[in-house]
Amino acid sequence: ALIYIFEEKKNLKTITATSPDLILHTMYKVLFKGNNLKDELSFIYYYHNDDKNLVIHKISIIILFFCLFYSLINPLNYVLAIIFSIFYIILDVQTGLVWSGLFMLEFALIYIFEEKKNLKTITATSPDLILHTMYKVLFKGNNLKDELSFIYYYHNDDKNLVIHKISIIILFFCLFYSLINPLNYVLAIIFSIFYIILDVQTGLVWSGLFMLEFALIYIFEEYLNQQHYITYIIISAICFSFQLVGHRVFEKKFPAFRLFEAFVTTPFFLVMHTLFQFGYKPELYDEIKNDYMKWKGTERSLY
Repeated sequence: ALIYIFEEKKNLKTITATSPDLILHTMYKVLFKGNNLKDELSFIYYYHNDDKNLVIHKISIIILFFCLFYSLINPLNYVLAIIFSIFYIILDVQTGLVWSGLFMLEFALIYIFEEKKNLKTITATSPDLILHTMYKVLFKGNNLKDELSFIYYYHNDDKNLVIHKISIIILFFCLFYSLINPLNYVLAIIFSIFYIILDVQTGLVWSGLFMLEFALIYIFEEYLNQQHYITYIIISAICFSFQLVGHRVFEKKFPAFRLFEAFVTTPFFLVMHTLFQFGYKPELYDEIKNDYMKWKGTERSLY
């Protein structure tokens, strides 16, 4: 993907099998029918042009992917989904994003079918190596509930929460708008999959927010012909400043200054907190509110 970014690759439909790009050249010569993507698609359409056959294939391909991901062990199924998503985005951005959304929905269904344990019960001694490492290295405490209660200790004032919820949406928008395709899509997919792993509903909400932000990016690109990086930096700095003010003025303490928490788990918590306010997982919310004061004394200063 980075190679494609740095080479400012041509539109794939214009790249033929005589392309000097060795990877594309090999792909078209070995894997594709004809000389370009249009030829490959027209070849496929020749065998899939009947409406009833198309319906059968569209339904069955979703089921086949679900069975594939469900049968593979973690994290191989996630890696495979990411590879498919990136490849499809390289071929066509919109089609790739639709497939990414479908993959996310399928992983949500997988969790439903597995009747996965509530993550608040998974401790740092979990036999799952990835979760074990994640909790031991990245999370505060022994489980997701501890991590969320730690974040809630620094984000429990209503005014500070409003500031953070608004600013985090703006910050993600600036981040995705400033990155070059397809790096922004890849980053959004990684965030979405990770959030779905933590909590399906919260991850799906974030996935929807990311899709809305990319829709806005397309609208903005219709009117702006160049990237305004200085503007993004200024807007991001303003958002971070408001967040810092929210902590000092309303929370009466500095942020926790944990990078992983600030950039990954706090955005996750902010959306989950919004879901809490609509009655989502009330038992977990009550436990977080009952436990958060145990983190008193973890505050840091700027000096």
